[in-house]
Amino acid sequence: MKFIFYNENEYRLRAGWRITLTTMMVISLLVIFSLLIPGQTGAMVALAFILIGVLWISARVIDKRSYEEFGFTINSAWFLDFFAGNVMAAMAMSGIVFVLMVSGQIEFADTNLTFVEWDLFSGLISAMVLMTAVSIWEEAYFRSYLITNLREGFLSRSGRKHTPVLVAVLVSSVIFGLAHATNPHSSWIALTNITIAGIVLAYPYIKTRSIAISVGMHLSWNYFQGVIFGLPVSGMKMEKSITTATVTGSEYITGAKFGPEGGIIGFLGLILMALLCHIYLILFYKK
Repeated sequence: MKFIFYNENEYRLRAGWRITLTTMMVISLLVIFSLLIPGQTGAMVALAFILIGVLWISARVIDKRSYEEFGFTINSAWFLDFFAGNVMAAMAMSGIVFVLMVSGQIEFADTNLTFVEWDLFSGLISAMVLMTAVSIWEEAYFRSYLITNLREGFLSRSGRKHTPVLVAVLVSSVIFGLAHATNPHSSWIALTNITIAGIVLAYPYIKTRSIAISVGMHLSWNYFQGVIFGLPVSGMKMEKSITTATVTGSEYITGAKFGPEGGIIGFLGLILMALLCHIYLILFYKK
């Protein structure tokens, strides 16, 4: 009976039980901080810090591995990759908006950029803090933690080198997509695109074993979408944005109230971001 729970060759719990225990801790913390800390930003920032602590504990106590294996080796190269990820996402989201503008499917009101107004300035900073925190904890959990453990779980069932990685990426991405199923104005297109986004965000982690690029891409995709261009971010409209966008085109193309991820244009943007990431990895990662 013991072999169902414990891998005697690795002297630790099997992957499925490791994931279950850590996920229970993450969900519990998410609920607790949402109830105890006023405001979404404060709760998400606290969760980001606590989740890093949870993964450290999980690495040492449950996974019995080095914490660095989760892609948290912070150095100058990490910040360079993080910056590059932000640039890629900014370019991809700008490309989405450009196509929508040229095709006449989006209109912008006058810009709201008046930094002397503290209300707007503080709103932009608050959105940056919120989105950074969300990007850190979602990438840490869905990419570095889940993929690492799922890969090891499937590795014991497959003699092939790449199959466990591909299955781990696919499963973690489906879970990432389903995690957004309750978002406002969600649809099957939105969930499909977010699942694809999970695959795109997993790609640099698999190639570099660091979440730096993934966090950067996640952050600027959301920030440019919601704060710079004023579009909904996975069904949620930001309180403050530099511009106010009105989508006039087909929901199947634009994503309408869900945001670009809810339409075909979101898929094209993800493909562009994946292409930019691939070029970056070819140029800077020769392995």
